[in-house]
Amino acid sequence: MNTRKLWVVGAGIGLITLTAFISQKKAQLTRIIEQLQFRVSGIRNVQLSWQYIALELDIQLRNPTKEHLNINTGFISAKELRVYEKKTGKQLAFTKLNTHKISIPSGGMYQLPPTHITLPVLTVGQLVFEELQKKQQDFIKALRFELDVASLGNTRTVQF
Repeated sequence: MNTRKLWVVGAGIGLITLTAFISQKKAQLTRIIEQLQFRVSGIRNVQLSWQYIALELDIQLRNPTKEHLNINTGFISAKELRVYEKKTGKQLAFTKLNTHKISIPSGGMYQLPPTHITLPVLTVGQLVFEELQKKQQDFIKALRFELDVASLGNTRTVQF
């Protein structure tokens, strides 16, 4: 075999190996992402005005799998968080997260950056005022959240 054929065969083997590695890594990431658990861990900086109610949510991700999730590239990112009223399904607010550095050990937790949400008073006035008078946990139970997570060009929406 001449040198050129060796290079072509070597490059072919390298390409096949790289493709198999990426495919296996993508499957692993997808499996972990599908099992991530989300929870709201706190509400703070509540601001009331006649036009809106603004607040910051602290959201934690929990990795219940036996595999570590360590992403410090642009392959996976938490894109957007949407807030819905559970009873009506009406979207109340959304915010862009755009975070791509996520490291969650097996069984560990990751705190997303504080999520600022502005809720129009006209849209949710009565619901918000009634719920804010109750405990914070009751307020959270009245909402449903969706988080878009992008992984290797695919976007998955997780509800919690």
